[in-house]
Amino acid sequence: MFTHHSALMGLISLAFSLFSHLSEAAETPVLEKTGIAGMQLVSDATSIAPGETITVGLVIRHQPLYHTYWKGPGIVGVATNFHWKLPEGFTAGEVQWPAPQITKMAGITAYGFETDTCLLVPITAPAKLEGKSVSLQVRCGWMACAKSCHPSWHDFSLPLPVNRSGKSTPVDAPWSELFKKTRARFPSPAPDDWKFSLENHSAESFSLSVNFPEKLTARTKDLYFFSYDLQVNSDEPQQISAGNENKQFKLELVRPEYAPENPPSISGVLYHPDGFGNPDTKWMEINVPWKSKPTATDE
Repeated sequence: MFTHHSALMGLISLAFSLFSHLSEAAETPVLEKTGIAGMQLVSDATSIAPGETITVGLVIRHQPLYHTYWKGPGIVGVATNFHWKLPEGFTAGEVQWPAPQITKMAGITAYGFETDTCLLVPITAPAKLEGKSVSLQVRCGWMACAKSCHPSWHDFSLPLPVNRSGKSTPVDAPWSELFKKTRARFPSPAPDDWKFSLENHSAESFSLSVNFPEKLTARTKDLYFFSYDLQVNSDEPQQISAGNENKQFKLELVRPEYAPENPPSISGVLYHPDGFGNPDTKWMEINVPWKSKPTATDE
């Protein structure tokens, strides 16, 4: 139900096969670990110019039945993480995550990736660069799970020549296409005319109310909320009800035992496999203020 597009998986496999022997590609050697069929740090930029921002990606191919975790893994698992050691003046932006899948760890529902995926990170160079090349170094940690879990880490080093030509940095076409496919799975901001509110707050549960300006024709039962701030128990079912002629939906969500009593907000991704009036928009990122007292649904 929550799978990657086959085109993305095929493109990742193709990119691995095309570039495993090409030294001029901006990529590290392919790493194999328990649960990981192949992992690589890559860039679609073949060089970097002073002051330029490029994108690097951690490409992950899973062994059959294994998964790694999303930024909000649920009540089990550990999100893949990055600890950068960059040249002086370089900065790394936040990890850009594609939408997750529902997966299972020892029978417990969690959020992650069972199929091939790519995590993107913007890297910005300083306005002044010394030398002919730079090395982008990062220690990545992850947990690959199936019937058992295998935490691991690896130090990647991605060399890039410095571009002083004044011309645009050449782009590596297959990696660029993979990044494009990955960005197509980024959640979109919710439209301004959608209204969200939280109701029936308690230490154990709350209701997420979603109000649409027009009738939603998609099947109600297929709505799902992926929380990435550990405010929702991923292993509990989400009860969904519709009202106001299918312009309003409520999701009854169970909180984990360790959730803070009165957080500033609830954040996550609202999903529907058919899209919300647009089949290309299946994931909406939302952030809803937590209110200390129950209130009526926003109009």
